[in-house]
Amino acid sequence: MLEITLAASSGLVLGQLEVSSEAKKLDVAWIPVLEVSGVKHELSKSRTTVGRDSTADLQIGDNGLSRKHFEILWDGSRAAVRDLGSTNGTTVAGKKVDQLTISAGTVISAGRTDFLFNVIARSK
Repeated sequence: MLEITLAASSGLVLGQLEVSSEAKKLDVAWIPVLEVSGVKHELSKSRTTVGRDSTADLQIGDNGLSRKHFEILWDGSRAAVRDLGSTNGTTVAGKKVDQLTISAGTVISAGRTDFLFNVIARSK
């Protein structure tokens, strides 16, 4: 939030202005997000499974995905992707991965779908 206050001051010459600023500490929660085809899905669990089956936490209609293809692990500040023994594998930056630490901006590919991992801040 930005707040601007204008006030007259007898200590200043006409045309001068005095500027001051103050920072306030805000408590924020970091929320992991997987974006698929422009739709952002917030991940609310420490382990979120992704696949085509209805039992996956995030169900994607892609026949190239296994029923439970991969999972995102989140500890509140760090994330990892883990392949769940999928038929077609999970890749990051064109390389097949079993498990890999990921960060904001990482693109995970599985089946015919690209998943963009990000982290968003939300005030508590």
